[in-house]
Amino acid sequence: LIADSLPVLIGFIDRSLTYRFANKAYADWFYRDPADVVGHHVGEVVGAEGLEARMPAMQRALAGEPAHMTLAWPHADGRRRDADIRYLPRRGPDGEVDGFHVFVADVTEHVQGEELLRQTAQALEHRVRERTAALETEMERRATAEAALRQSQKMEAVGQLTGGIAHDFNNLLMAIVGNLQLLAKRIDEDHPGRRFVDSAAAAADKGSKLTGQLLAFSRTQKLTIQPALLDPVLQKARELVRTA
Repeated sequence: LIADSLPVLIGFIDRSLTYRFANKAYADWFYRDPADVVGHHVGEVVGAEGLEARMPAMQRALAGEPAHMTLAWPHADGRRRDADIRYLPRRGPDGEVDGFHVFVADVTEHVQGEELLRQTAQALEHRVRERTAALETEMERRATAEAALRQSQKMEAVGQLTGGIAHDFNNLLMAIVGNLQLLAKRIDEDHPGRRFVDSAAAAADKGSKLTGQLLAFSRTQKLTIQPALLDPVLQKARELVRTA
């Protein structure tokens, strides 16, 4: 009466793997009267495939070791059912194992809960990996932007420094070029030193062009070409021309 009142499959199997006791729950698990289970071999009740799945655990129980396993045990209509199966050896008066008790409980909800938790953990881990990758990408993008900004600031500083140096250097070149032009007028073309003056003048001219490029690079405004009246320009250069 106690065994039949419990919502657990309870049985006893002897050393020949024959059922010697089966409670009322066998009717729910095997869809046959418990009286039709007692006296039959386990293979006749669970089938050849079921016997093969259970045999290692039953052998451990017959060897005197408690055995435990979780097995898929679908309902007759195919609905899912997961079974927690435990085999507990029983010893006779002589101390020898004469069989084992069977306890089977329906743990479908528990297994489904664990699967749900595992799936949730995997989904969370996947989202964490995606978020981590997104953050790494964002950090790389920011690092690239910061590097570009630093490079831009460096270029701006270089431009300002270049403009100041080029302007001062251009003033020096103007003095050098002016003196070389005056020197060239006073030295005949067939003079041995004339080629040195011409070479220096050519180098100074290249330097002047280079400083012009540096000044253009240092300017932040857009360079535009516009027509200019020569008279005001010549008036401003009047003193330079007169001195030359």
